[in-house]
Parts: sequence; C-alpha cells; structure tokens
Amino acid sequence: MTTWHIYECPPIDHGWNIARTFKEVIANYNGCEIQIILDLMHDYSEVIKIIEAVTSWEGDFNIEPHLFALPNPNGYDFMHGFIWKQSNNGSTYIASPCYLWWIEGGSFSKDPKELVRLSKKLGSSYCVMVDDENYLKVGKTKDYI
Repeated sequence: MTTWHIYECPPIDHGWNIARTFKEVIANYNGCEIQIILDLMHDYSEVIKIIEAVTSWEGDFNIEPHLFALPNPNGYDFMHGFIWKQSNNGSTYIASPCYLWWIEGGSFSKDPKELVRLSKKLGSSYCVMVDDENYLKVGKTKDYI
C-alpha cells in the first residue's frame, strides 16, 4: 500500500501534453506485466476516494487524470502519481507517493477535529495525518500500526 501525499494547488494550465492520461496508459500497456496495470487501477481508485474525501474536488475534470513518474529512491524502478484539473475553478489535484517539497498550496489543517472528520469520511482502514510541513498524508491504517 502506498502512502499518498495529497496536494490541492492553483491551476496548472500548460504542459499537460507531456504526460499520458491514465486511460491511455491502461489502453496501451503494450505487454507490460499485468500486475503493473492492476496496481495502477487499484491505486487510481484509492486516490479518487482519498481526494474526494480530503479536498474540495467537485468530482469533475477539466483535464482528466494523468500519470507522472518519479525515480524510486530505492532504485530499480519508477513510482507513479496522479494529477488532474477540476472544471469549476481550475484547481489542480496531485497524489504523489513521495513528498513534493516544491509544490505550493498543499497546506492542510492540523486541527484534530478536522483530521478525525477526514478519517471518518474515509473509513477505519485509512490513517490521515498532517506532517511537519502541513502536508496531508493518507495511507492504510495497517501501515502505521
């Protein structure tokens, strides 16, 4: 299970054409190991659930979900994340497997009541935390016990 770092940012308007959409990757996996595709599909459904619960995303897309890749700090492969843009106000949402220190706009409240509300919204199998830099981290509870 991936721990997701969640960001709600001002609109990102340019450069989307350099990333592939989630649908494109799934439709054109060209013989990748089937486990990679299954993992992507699982992660995507989990990220959608988390973003719906912890951000102001209204459930629509101006720009549909795209994948981005980051080198795994442990080597040997890439980690993937998701990014998309909302229609209404253009807010951009990012779910990354690692902390993106250069992203502005990722601040979330450390108010314990708010964290409890978000945890209840996601269900008992998730753990919701705000780290020292006020960035939201969401992961499976079993990974934090």
